Amino acid sequence: IHRAYVQARMSLMSRVFRLPLIPSLLKKPLARAYAQAGFPKRLTHEERVTAMIHAGSLDFERHGRNLAGLTMPVLMAWASDDRLIQEAIFRETEAIVPAGPRLRFEDGGHNVQKPYAAEIAAALAELLADMWQTEHE
Repeated sequence: IHRAYVQARMSLMSRVFRLPLIPSLLKKPLARAYAQAGFPKRLTHEERVTAMIHAGSLDFERHGRNLAGLTMPVLMAWASDDRLIQEAIFRETEAIVPAGPRLRFEDGGHNVQKPYAAEIAAALAELLADMWQTEHE
């Protein structure tokens, strides 16, 4: 799916979820959609609605400019089976942010930090130790 299409669709959903009564009318379909996308069932309806509103408000171009302006090393971790963010987006992001650990997992979905918490924590600890050592040499 092309990124412009996704942004347009999310922008529309953001506006729809701001309309009176719509969030309550879409409570069950929204819960099903979140479950199918792999999100935990413990999320409240209000959290799902808030996420839909905020996701549709993201300005991808501005976000890209902000990422390109980073100067410190960036740790990236993702799963190739993420159903919400295409791997191409991770690869594009990887190309514009400063070097740092890159952790690609075959599985883990959209919440890769949960099944791979130990691996991500170890990479982050090593990155921070390296940054501290460089700063204090």
